[in-house]
Amino acid sequence: MKRRTTLLLLILIALVAVDIALRLRPRAVPVTPTPVPTLPLDMTIQPQTTQVAFQCYERGAMIWRSDSGTIYALEGRAGGRVFIFEGGTYADLPEAAGTPPRATLLLPQSGFGKVWASDLTVRSALGWAVEAERAYDALITPYSSRLMITLPGGAVEISYLGGYYRLIAPGDGLDCPTG
Repeated sequence: MKRRTTLLLLILIALVAVDIALRLRPRAVPVTPTPVPTLPLDMTIQPQTTQVAFQCYERGAMIWRSDSGTIYALEGRAGGRVFIFEGGTYADLPEAAGTPPRATLLLPQSGFGKVWASDLTVRSALGWAVEAERAYDALITPYSSRLMITLPGGAVEISYLGGYYRLIAPGDGLDCPTG
């Protein structure tokens, strides 16, 4: 019994010693950090105007940039996944072939047709073309992780990090006829 009492007394002494040590230690004094100048995470690079081609599909659209040859396949009418094909990566692909299932649908041509015919994911995501390509001058505003492109009926923001796009102005969807 004496051993047990001695052990409990030692534990009590250790707890009191820890309590005293914690009470006597210096307290943290709040320090106001000195602001460090930083660059914005998403810096804008100079906007530019370039010729683009735009084509609507049953479930999305494609955009081709004349300055870089890049093709953006946009899944969805108001936002969704984006598939990016850098210029030159699709040049040697075969042309699209086949017959659309209805007279109102079209077979994509040129670069759009090559990407569409050679990538099953894009073909499944977009469906058939519902109108011919339209050419226009677009304002392109690149950022470090995204890109904004004006369209015939608004503008889209393409995220390189997330692989998605969203419609940013105006309206509620791409300027596309229904398929």
